[in-house]
Amino acid sequence: MRPSPLLPTLLLLVGCKTLPVDSAPAECDADTDADTDTDSDTDSDSDGDTDYTVCGDGSAPFSTVQDAVDAPTSGDVIRLCAGTYEETISVTDTELTIVGADGYQVTFLIGYLSPTISVIDATLELEELTIGGYTPAYTGVSGIRAEGATLSVHGCRIAGNLTKALQAFAIWAEDTTSTWESVTFEDNFVFGLASFTDCDTTLRHAVFRFNTYSPFTPDEGWLLFRMSGTEPLLRIYTEVRSENLVAPVIAAGRELAGV
Repeated sequence: MRPSPLLPTLLLLVGCKTLPVDSAPAECDADTDADTDTDSDTDSDSDGDTDYTVCGDGSAPFSTVQDAVDAPTSGDVIRLCAGTYEETISVTDTELTIVGADGYQVTFLIGYLSPTISVIDATLELEELTIGGYTPAYTGVSGIRAEGATLSVHGCRIAGNLTKALQAFAIWAEDTTSTWESVTFEDNFVFGLASFTDCDTTLRHAVFRFNTYSPFTPDEGWLLFRMSGTEPLLRIYTEVRSENLVAPVIAAGRELAGV
């Protein structure tokens, strides 16, 4: 399929200090803490912190990320099994790490109607996750919202964020210290990719590709509604150029149809 030209996406920095990009390759610190019980889904490491496991199929103590976020004490680690978690997550007044399984290619956080992850007056580290979302608001955030926070994002992908209109962003931060290292920003269709106000922001070894304002060009995608002729069902179909966009575009279709 012939690629279509893409529009530039806005990265907005207001009252921020953005540190220079390093020239050395990014390093990943290995987790050397040994679990005390390899069969437990809530293991404690040598520092006294606890690992909580989340699996969407119900095979772990937690099946949603928010339930695991509500359980730990400060400093704990939440480990996600591979899969797609369709929920919005709120982290407030605590210190946590959320880690995806086996890289961002297999662990997805997708939120609808409000930010996928909200971090308020908290310290949060995100590792090996794909984070996307959809917001219909005319001013809103689809992916990550941080306020009064310390945020570290390592080895993640910010992808498949879809916003409806002007002044909506994939990432929005205010009064926040954040580090973005080895992060890929791709297939985001938003007015602005990120907005940082009164922040200290460090960006290292980031990749930006296929970010633009509209998910559709005339030869690259469509959204179809079809009523069933035999049962009371409305079926919604889409074809877009990236798998990252399927879930948020279907969500936009459901909002448009009022279902």
